[in-house]
Amino acid sequence: MATPKMQHCDYCGAETGVGVRTYSDGPESCGAVECNREAHADARAAQDEARERAEDDGYARYGGNW
Repeated sequence: MATPKMQHCDYCGAETGVGVRTYSDGPESCGAVECNREAHADARAAQDEARERAEDDGYARYGGNW
């Protein structure tokens, strides 16, 4: 059986423990205030980008709203 690898914060590099990441899409935050701010900013930017792509694809023409 393989030993799980130590996980690290994608923002500051701090060790966050051993185990499975909570999600596979996007970076993981260690929970520190500054890292959480960056994580939320990244998530918001990804949502904004997805919204713009959907609008460019004509989603808004068919009654979609965000």
